[in-house]
Amino acid sequence: MTHFPCTACAKEMGAYRARKGYQLCRKCYYKRAEHLECDRCGRLTMILPTANPKLCGRCINDALYEGKTCKRCGRATVPRKRTNYPDGTIACHSCANELCPPKQCHYCSNVSNRVHRDFKLGFTEPACPQCRSTRNTTPLCTGCRRPRNTAGLRDGNPYCKDCLPTGHPPIIVCITCGKTKYGFSKTQCEDCAWEASHLKLLDTLRPALQSDWARALFESYHYEARIKTLRGPWRNSLKRDIAAFQALESVFASADELSGVLIIRRLGHQFSKKYRRVMSFLSYMGYIVLDDDPDFGLELAMSRIRALSADDAPWIQATTQDFIGYLLETRKKANVQRRTQHLVRMAKSVESAVRTAISLLRYCANHHGVESVQEITQEMFELALANKLHAFAIGSFLRFLRKRKLSFHQIRRVKVPAPPIPSHLVYSEEERNLFLSAFRATDDPRKNHWALISQLNLIYAQTIFDLVQIEKSNVLETEDGFEIRFSKVFIPLDDSVVPSMRRWITQRRERGAFDEQNTSRYLFPGTRSGTHIQSTAFQNYRNLHGYDARRGRVTAMANLVMGGIANPRMLQDLFGISQSRGNMYIEQFGASQQRVAGHVMRRYGHQ
Repeated sequence: MTHFPCTACAKEMGAYRARKGYQLCRKCYYKRAEHLECDRCGRLTMILPTANPKLCGRCINDALYEGKTCKRCGRATVPRKRTNYPDGTIACHSCANELCPPKQCHYCSNVSNRVHRDFKLGFTEPACPQCRSTRNTTPLCTGCRRPRNTAGLRDGNPYCKDCLPTGHPPIIVCITCGKTKYGFSKTQCEDCAWEASHLKLLDTLRPALQSDWARALFESYHYEARIKTLRGPWRNSLKRDIAAFQALESVFASADELSGVLIIRRLGHQFSKKYRRVMSFLSYMGYIVLDDDPDFGLELAMSRIRALSADDAPWIQATTQDFIGYLLETRKKANVQRRTQHLVRMAKSVESAVRTAISLLRYCANHHGVESVQEITQEMFELALANKLHAFAIGSFLRFLRKRKLSFHQIRRVKVPAPPIPSHLVYSEEERNLFLSAFRATDDPRKNHWALISQLNLIYAQTIFDLVQIEKSNVLETEDGFEIRFSKVFIPLDDSVVPSMRRWITQRRERGAFDEQNTSRYLFPGTRSGTHIQSTAFQNYRNLHGYDARRGRVTAMANLVMGGIANPRMLQDLFGISQSRGNMYIEQFGASQQRVAGHVMRRYGHQ
């Protein structure tokens, strides 16, 4: 901070005093000031007699920032919830967090603009939100169940200074409800304290919205948050989610104009990703339709594609736009034609086809200097395929080139023989048991679903992509445990997986407030209503344990065949494994070639 010298005693003082129109330190100011009446508010306070007009400190602040708005969102700010900057600009409370310079977390070295210390939780060094959540070492008081410094032990359990004398929080008469309860604070019980904090937060955030419809919509959102997570941490997210309603207010004139497609079209797919809870709330209240609307998924895919190709060469962007138009035309034909096996219909298929086409065009431009789509040759295409380009998704782009006659060369997809069974990926029996033990021991509520998915992957040879989409109707609870259906028939769940399944069934409804967990058709529902969790999120749990899902599936199929399954039809009906893949595994690990199977198992640790 820049310092200024006092004109009376030459002592350095803060710049905020100079901004008020006088350059006097606190002592010199009170030596010269007199008890005068403020010309604006009429309050009697200490004011310099030479001041013109004679204003108190509050009115000077109001005059300094009168008419100024947040430099990020452009909204009027609440005086108590604003940040002042040296250049004279201000920011509201929610935008100040986004504008602060990013810092590095002391514990995980991640860079974020939400890194700060929290001495109550024991973080004396700057920590990011994830570390403050996962590395919190402050013990919970056994009495009030809040993170508090331990003042002593009773029966071996830690207690804070308020709960230590009696073993529970002090009993008070709540000034709000008048009932005699355990005190959450010195004057209120826990229910009234949380209720008061919600109402105070609502009064603070509500003035940030200008229109009546947006304010009413946010009040409904706040009401749902209050009744569904009265004591939960969701109220902290309201400070961030107010920006979502401000953005909706800026592009829509009323709540009747809201729709999922228009929100993505005007605010982008980043809005839907950042404010998933707000989008789920709008769907829950019936304002918009999300996944049940096929156009919403398509608009979401188009928004991601536009962001992906924003920095590409002009000829790549032009070719991409023509290809998107071609896909949308063929997508319309799927509703009127019977034979649609060559038409891209699903929104994810459209996005996959466009992403693969962009990868091909980028590869040709970067590695071969291509400046137009007509210059792409068969040799370049085969080199791109060897560079791990998705061969199946490129088929629609090749049909587009042939139909629109954009290429002077006849480009065809080369048929590549199926790869052999990857026997080198089979986990040894010791490694397999170690992984299963680690998955069974997982009791973190945020990782229980991934532990269950990992067990199903390693025992029943299911891909992560298929597991996250399992419907709850495919799991039946019986007297002995559970039965699960992966393909056509129900099979009993292994006893080692039953505790993880039972733990997850009781916890799945707690994942979100607007997901309607009791009625969600998915076993692993997502954070947005009507969706399932994304398979890409498994990466964090995989890195935590050093587990490879592909190796786990290969190991599971090898164990199923070695366990006695010699009919590929059984693998297809029970576990959804294709008949051709089942034949390949049975030929290598089955009874027909026990000598080869034994050699592979001995080499990779199996007995």
